[in-house]
Amino acid sequence: MVVPSCKQDQSAEKKPMRRGICKNNHTVLKERYDRNRCPYAEKIVADHVKALFANDPIVVANFIRKLFHDCLVNTRRRVMDKVQKSSKTNGELLQGVGYIDDIKVKLEAACPLTVSCADILSFAAMEAMTLLGGPRCPYLGGRRDGMVSLASQVDIDRNIPLPEWTVDQIIQLSHKKGFSVEDMVVLSGGHSVGVAHSSVFKDRIVGYGGSPEPNVPNQLVTGLAMKRKPPGTTEARAYPTVSFEETPTVLDNMFFRNLVEQKKALLASDQNLLNDPRTSPYVHQFAGDEQLFKNKFADALVRMSSLDVLIGKSGEIRRTCKLTN
Repeated sequence: MVVPSCKQDQSAEKKPMRRGICKNNHTVLKERYDRNRCPYAEKIVADHVKALFANDPIVVANFIRKLFHDCLVNTRRRVMDKVQKSSKTNGELLQGVGYIDDIKVKLEAACPLTVSCADILSFAAMEAMTLLGGPRCPYLGGRRDGMVSLASQVDIDRNIPLPEWTVDQIIQLSHKKGFSVEDMVVLSGGHSVGVAHSSVFKDRIVGYGGSPEPNVPNQLVTGLAMKRKPPGTTEARAYPTVSFEETPTVLDNMFFRNLVEQKKALLASDQNLLNDPRTSPYVHQFAGDEQLFKNKFADALVRMSSLDVLIGKSGEIRRTCKLTN
């Protein structure tokens, strides 16, 4: 799928939100952007996401994850390469990408070559966040699709945090993308929803000479060992998936509470957030105030969806969100 490139809009002033709702502080993207050319675009996206949620709430959490992965990758260059979907860090670990293609088919039937794949993904993520218990945020439209999608910008350029990353690496990436340390901590709270494949956390169980990582709590070791399947096997890809925490279909602060109260996290990179003095205060803050976390998360997600977007005559509006180059 072709997705937007991302860059911080420095002209957008960051303002506090009202409790439970996002404000539109962006000066480039617009609410109801396609209201004249495709008046039902937002409803088509929302209805499709709601139907998916009713059938399987876990599926819609992947829209949030996909938006996060897309918006940290710069895809402007016209270079032939494997598409982002083929990246082991990105596409191979993300479920539900095909649902964006399904929504695009419906929109093309209603208003051809009008709504970009980039806008569809952003709209779907915002609707998913609300259905999972987050604030209602504006559907900001006007993005155009990038011209190419590069696996190398995920795998080589390291634009996506890896499960074993240190806080230094996370902060370096956050500054590279124009985010604060607080932003990256709160965005890590996206692990409040959804699941992970066993291949993501296997090193915490067997990476130390066949033994578990020393600082992994015993109860976590037991739970992961019971769930884990041999890496590289069909079973490891198809099953099992493991929830990041106990409420994977609710956007709450359980992720941060587990870190503070139980010293428990599925990924080493998440565990590191608790142990570093630069990130630990935010972890404790979000653990103690769920509504604060929700509002901060929504604000960061909206800003992320607005980074380095292609607008005007840049990029293109694709007829399909599938990419094969």
